[in-house]
Amino acid sequence: MAEAADNPPPAEESHDEMRWGIHYLRQDLQEHRASTARAFARIEDRLDRHDGKFDELHRIIREQGDRLTQRMMMLFGLSTTIILAAIKL
Repeated sequence: MAEAADNPPPAEESHDEMRWGIHYLRQDLQEHRASTARAFARIEDRLDRHDGKFDELHRIIREQGDRLTQRMMMLFGLSTTIILAAIKL
C-alpha cells in the first residue's frame, strides 16, 4: 500500500480512465432506465388488462343482479296474487 501511494499514476492516464469509467456508468444508467421503463410498461399493461376484466365482471354481476331482482319481483307479485285469491275463497 505504501508503494502505491508513493508512485501515483500519471495524471493523463488516470484522467482517461476516469473518463472511460464515467462513460461506462452513463451507459449502464441508460440501460437501467430503459429496462425500468420496459418493466413499468409491462406492469401498467397488466393492470390495464386486469381493470378490463374487473369491468367485465362488474357488468356481468350487475346484469345477473337485475335479472334476479326482476324474478323476485315477479315471484312476490305471484305470491301476493295467490294469497289474495286464497283469502277470497
